[in-house]
Amino acid sequence: MKTIAKTLIAISVLIIALSASATNPTTNQAGVHYKVAIHLPDAPFKANNVYVVMTDGKNILASPQVFTPDKLSYDFYEANNFKGTRTAMLVTITGRTPKLFNSNPDSRTSRFIPGETYDFNLYIAFPAPGGIE
Repeated sequence: MKTIAKTLIAISVLIIALSASATNPTTNQAGVHYKVAIHLPDAPFKANNVYVVMTDGKNILASPQVFTPDKLSYDFYEANNFKGTRTAMLVTITGRTPKLFNSNPDSRTSRFIPGETYDFNLYIAFPAPGGIE
């Protein structure tokens, strides 16, 4: 739990710093490719100031991307190979989990190799436990 809290603090600081460039994904096509698919609920929902991020558990790997319900796939690239864990998640601009809907992070532990694509899935459930922000 402490690791998640530290990750969210780091994400919060980075999202604020990178929010101006958040709509521009990293495009190093020769690197490791992380493809994040978003699976939406049947009911309409709000998603204000929500970002899709890819982390290594401590740091964000590429610029966060603004989540919009009409975009169902997000691409992130990393230049080097890596052995460890990568986590895709949705966070608000404050670095916290969105309160209007529920979405668990998707983590994968592997050797990540440049030129390969690794799929991550984020499922949005509505409404979030605890209600509206």
